[in-house]
Amino acid sequence: MSQSTIFWFVFFSIGGVAFYIVKRYLEGSKNTFEKRLDSYMPKSALPLERETYLEKRKRFVRCILGVIIGGFIAIPFLFVVLCIGFNVFQQENTERYHMLSVLLLYTAISFLPYLGILFYWLYFMANKTTRAQQMLLGEMSEEDFQHFNEIRRINIFQNYTPPFLVCKGNLYLFKFSHIIEIPIATIRNVSIRPLVIEKLIPRKYNGGDRVVITHTEKTSIYMHRNLYSYLATLIYKYQLKK
Repeated sequence: MSQSTIFWFVFFSIGGVAFYIVKRYLEGSKNTFEKRLDSYMPKSALPLERETYLEKRKRFVRCILGVIIGGFIAIPFLFVVLCIGFNVFQQENTERYHMLSVLLLYTAISFLPYLGILFYWLYFMANKTTRAQQMLLGEMSEEDFQHFNEIRRINIFQNYTPPFLVCKGNLYLFKFSHIIEIPIATIRNVSIRPLVIEKLIPRKYNGGDRVVITHTEKTSIYMHRNLYSYLATLIYKYQLKK
């Protein structure tokens, strides 16, 4: 067995193990809400406005995933074009042209397993979030739905990917790997906690902030500061009703 064969065998074996770990993590470590979500079966159609939003979100997710696939396919080619002058492509039957072909092949093969793992993660979470939103849209009151629309309008870039929503007295956080359900009555504090690096190097722009929600435990999530202000006000309003 040649050294090249051994290298690629080990390389793809590591990729296979990494995929198995990610799959087990996403499908195995589920909280109470995510287990309830697994058994969810739509019983009736959503009201028109809610169904319209859900269909638009599904189209949005398909477009984003399509762009990501296109980007993943283009990465090896962009890598080659940036590292080697375009004039190399015009030189046929030369040693440089052969090296370019080999480099392109190896780059594409090397990226493939790990880009596939990343895409699977994004695809899994996008579908789970869509399913969770469908279930919660069917359960939330008109007041909850009004707040949901207000959250979407705060940041137009997250119109179809709001980081949180409220439904029947619970706060739902949409994180990168899990969906967290928190009874609003148990929330004691909501605050912004800067990262260590932000203490050393202050930011010069108003981007995402790490928001820490203290309830029976501490849960953190990143969101725009305007969304944080709305979240703090919303929690206060809901707790006043109790």
